[in-house]
This record gives sequence, C-alpha cells and structure tokens, in this order.
Amino acid sequence: MSTDGAYNAAELERLRTHYAGLKDKASYDAFVRSAHELLQRIGADPYHVRMAITRGKSMMEFGSRAAYRHSEGVGGIRVGLLMMEADVPQVPQELNPNFHYFQPRGETAYVKFTMPKWADIPPELLALNEKAMRWEYERIKDTKLVEIRRGSGTDNEALKYAVVNGVTVPELPKAIETSEQKRKQDMSIPLNRILYGPPGTGKTHHTINAAVEICDPEFFAQNEADRSKIRARFEELRVKDWRNVQGPGQIGFCTFHQSFSYEDFVEGIKPLAPIEGDTFLKYEVRPGVFKQMVDRASFHASGEAAKVKQLISLSPNEMAKAEFFKLSLGNSNDPNDQVIYDYCIEHGVIAIGFLGQHDLTGLTEQQIRALPLEQGQSRYDHTAMSYFAHYLKDGNYVIVTSGNFVVRAIGRVTGGYYYDPKSEIGYPHFRKVEWLVKNEVIPALEVYGIPFSQQTIYKLKKESVQLDFFAPNKALSSGADPAKRFVLIIDEINRGNVAGVFGELITLIEENKRKGRPEALEVTLPYSQEAFSIPDNLYLVGTMNTADRSVEALDAALRRRFSFVQMAPDPSIITPLDSTEIDLRRLLNTINTRLVQLLDEDHRIGHSHFWELHKASDPLSALRDAFADKIIPQLEEYFHRDRARLRLVLGKAFVEQVAADEKLFLNNEDMDFEPR
Repeated sequence: MSTDGAYNAAELERLRTHYAGLKDKASYDAFVRSAHELLQRIGADPYHVRMAITRGKSMMEFGSRAAYRHSEGVGGIRVGLLMMEADVPQVPQELNPNFHYFQPRGETAYVKFTMPKWADIPPELLALNEKAMRWEYERIKDTKLVEIRRGSGTDNEALKYAVVNGVTVPELPKAIETSEQKRKQDMSIPLNRILYGPPGTGKTHHTINAAVEICDPEFFAQNEADRSKIRARFEELRVKDWRNVQGPGQIGFCTFHQSFSYEDFVEGIKPLAPIEGDTFLKYEVRPGVFKQMVDRASFHASGEAAKVKQLISLSPNEMAKAEFFKLSLGNSNDPNDQVIYDYCIEHGVIAIGFLGQHDLTGLTEQQIRALPLEQGQSRYDHTAMSYFAHYLKDGNYVIVTSGNFVVRAIGRVTGGYYYDPKSEIGYPHFRKVEWLVKNEVIPALEVYGIPFSQQTIYKLKKESVQLDFFAPNKALSSGADPAKRFVLIIDEINRGNVAGVFGELITLIEENKRKGRPEALEVTLPYSQEAFSIPDNLYLVGTMNTADRSVEALDAALRRRFSFVQMAPDPSIITPLDSTEIDLRRLLNTINTRLVQLLDEDHRIGHSHFWELHKASDPLSALRDAFADKIIPQLEEYFHRDRARLRLVLGKAFVEQVAADEKLFLNNEDMDFEPR
C-alpha cells in the first residue's frame, strides 16, 4: 500500500483534540492499527478510502457506506462494522446489535454494538467485516462512487494518514501541507472534469482559472482576484504554437468539432515535406495534441526531467558559447538500424553513412562538394558530410533523435573526423563524443521548441533550444523534481465524436487507470506501436454548451469518466447600471425563468451578455446592442424563429406586429394566413 498523504494543521489539530478527549486511548490506537492492517490485506488504494471524524465518531467509508467505526459511549467502545446481509444471522445476539440495511437490499448491512475495548471484538466478526469490505471495495473502486462524499467537512486527512501508514495519533508528524511523495494531484481537484452550461455562463473564463490553479497554485492563490494577472500567467503557460514551443508549455488547448479525429488528437500518419534528394513521398507517424501533452507530462511525472537536466546542467557562460546539432543514428523506424545506435552509444562515437566510398580526411568543404556521386546519392550527401566533417566542432552538442518527436541521446563532440571503411556497422565516417544522456525517451519539445526535420544532420537555431533544459535553475541541483502539472483544455467537447476521437484511450483517462495507480493500464498505439499510458499529473478540463447537446445525450463512457461542474447563469455577479432604472439582475432572472418554463434549464442565456455594460460610455445603447446582436439571435435559434414564443419571453415591447399588405397576394382570397 502507498504511504502517500498530506494534511493541514487544522485537520491535525481536530484529530488531536478528538484523541485528547478519549477515555480509552489504547482502544483508539488499536482501532487505527487494525484499520491499517485491514486495508493492507484488502489491497485498497488510499485514494479510494475516506476517513472522517464527526460527532465523536471516527469512521472509514467506502463510497457512501460506513464500513469501520469507533466511538466511546456508556459501557465501552461503540463499534460499527460493514457486513454482508447474508451474514447478519451470524452476529451473536448477546451483543444486542442494531442493524441498518443499505439499498438495494440483499447486499450489505451495517451492524452496531458495544464492547469493553476494541481488542475484545470477536475475531469472527472482524473476518465477516473484511469479507464485506472486500466486496464493497471491488464494487466501487472503478466508479465515481469513490468520490461521492470526498470534500465533505467531516473529512480528516490526518486520520487517513495515520490509518494508511499504521501510526498512532501521538506519532503523527507535523502538518504536511506539501510532500514530494504526495500524489501528483490535489484530491479536491478531479483529473477529468467538464464545465457545462448554457452559452455565456463563463465556461471558458473558468477554464483559464482552473488551468492556472492546477499548474501554478501558489500564483493563483496570491492573484485570484486580479484577472489581468491570471490571464497573463495563462498565456505564459499555454502552448501557443506546437511548431515553436516557448516557455513552460504546461497548458494545451484544442476544440472538438465534427471533423476532429483520432489522428488529430492522438496520432496519425501524415506526409512529410520533401527535401533535397527525395525521389518519393515519405510519411511519418505524427503525434496529436493529446499525445504531446501526455509525453511531456510523463517526462516530468517520472522524475526523468530533473535527472536528465542534472546530467547536462550548463552554466550560463557555457550555454552562451554552446552550439547544437540534430543527428540521426540510422533510421529509427528500421529495426535493422538499431545496431548503429547501440554501437555508437557503446563506443562513444557518432557515425554517418553518406558518401561512404570517399575518405574525407583533410578535404575542404569545397573539395567534399566536388566529389563524384554514385547511383542513389544526391547533393544532400555533400551537404550532410560538410556539416559532419567541418561545421561540427569539438565542444558542440549533438542531439540524437528517434523520429522527429523523441530525443534519445545527447552528447558533446570530443574529437575530429576519422574514416573507418571496415566498420562493423557499415558507416565509415566517425566523430568521438562524450555521451551526457543516453537511452532516454525525451519529448523533443522539451529540448527544442521547433519540431525536428527528417534531415540526418543540421545545425539547430540557438533561439529555439530550450534554455530550461540545458541550463536549468540551480534549485534543481539538490535533486528535487518539482511537481509539474499539465492541463489540456478541450473546448466544446460534446461537438466531436468522443468515442472516435479518444478511441481506446477512453479507459486510460480514468483516475485509477493512470500511470502509477494500482489499476494502471497501458495500450499499444495503432500507428506507432508504442506502449502508451497516461500519467496522473495531466488534467483534462472540458467545456460543453448544453444548448448544443444535452448532458444526457453525451457519450455514456465519457460521462462516467468525467466530473461535471454546472456553470449556471448568475445574475448576482452583474454590476448594476446606477445611471438607469433598469435592473439587469432582475431582467436576466425573469428571462431565464420564462425560458425554463418554455424549454428547459439547458436553454437559458448567460450573464456574460451583461457583464461589462456598466463600463460603457452609454450603457443603454450598449444594452440595446447586446439584445440586437446577441440575445435576440440566440433566442430565435432556441425557438426556431417562432416570434410568438419569443414575445412570451421578451414581452410586447420587443415585438412589433406588422399589418400585412393584402395586395401582396392578389387572387388568393381563399388563403388564410397570420401576419407576423
């Protein structure tokens, strides 16, 4: 079982106060130790367990069902145990038990009785309790029932820490506000959530807040009331262009639509732009936005980020002088070329195979470019070998890629060019290197802000080399790996074909299926054939317009794996127009009350239409524009341009009845029609 956990000073003080008021502290210690041993035998994930203190009772809950309870009362210790309903007759009647039966009947029951001490509980009753708790845990562990009461005011993470770790209350350490061993997520923040509501209720506005709160909670806590700072921090953290990633890149953004596919979201086969010497069209497996976010989050969740950065860790002066080259050691998509990479790593060299018939020792760049070409060779061979023999200097850094999206080794050049026509790998051109990083799987965008080209060797743009990777903050030198979190915002998530876009990964996004969790799963991706799992430091935040499609119509698999947060119209946050007699809050509330009666709660209008009217130089004119340009068109869409129902919502003042010109329809006396 994991020993992770965190609690605050208030929770610890509450537990200690409860403990100090007990008459039989030894029984409470026995309760904590027995609960710890029980969870170990069951193999329960602490994430699925809730510990609470309420009205003098300490209890463990699975889902919404009390399972293990301790309290003091007249005559001794009041015990509460979960049982299978079929086992109730085995409870001795001399204990004067009381029973509560959970719904649906026939599954489990809750038995309460009093014992002199916790240690006096009959072993056979504890065995029946363990049987029921195993059954209940299996029932709820893969469902949203694990969260049904999480966040309640009776939760006590200090007691949970004691039970999970098997320590008594006096043995508890001081409050653990943060811990590097703590799970990569705050239990109060779900890994997957969808903000849903009618148009104009601030869903996108709140996704920005949520993303910043997840990625930089300290900054958010200090600046929550300053929207401009929150927005600026969001832009600093967001990936604005996947072709040129700058900054932390912790927040990704995409919008689902009818044409958005698995190939856009996860990975797909895409054509490559031709380069000099190509004689046919080439393709690559290109990761989508979701896979790129997963790769980056995994790199930081595993601790690899800090470890790799410490292996390089250039000083500012070294970084200023450094030059970087991209290099391929064979074709990473060809298993037969793996021997080239392995040989180079083992022998501390880099190798290249162009112009293999020529020894370039002592040749100038002009002489290399004048060498004759054999069949199958192109002018790019001259360019590549010029880079390898002349442009690549001692002290330069080579970044060895696997495809265009993964870095697998980084080395520093330590020797000049030499030729070995008898090389066992078939490549005759070599340079000596010192390998700083080898046999790693590093997302390319962590190293270089621009996607790598398929060219075998070329010089990298210094301004796109990620400074934080090669010259990280020296605070990392202690070996600490910051708990870096990542967020992918999926706007309009219900407008895409969710089952098609997520594909087989819909199961992997579940919280208990994430990498590092007891029920972790991985799949093999269809195009790249990579083993793939999702870390628990990647958060998914979606938005859903309920007027576009109702929650009930959403894919059932998606609904089960996401927490839903309703974003309803909120008249209370509208700033009144002091210079007019119009009550905007009452106006919005009245319109929405009528819409609910005529349609439903999904088809209301949002407060954002009135959000900044008070700032306008002419508020009344701005209000008229809001109705003309936004509110009335939205209502017409709701009612399919039924003006009669529109009049019911807005009132007579907004609808003018125009008399029809009877001369428009000559010789149609028998036609009945109603004027608009």
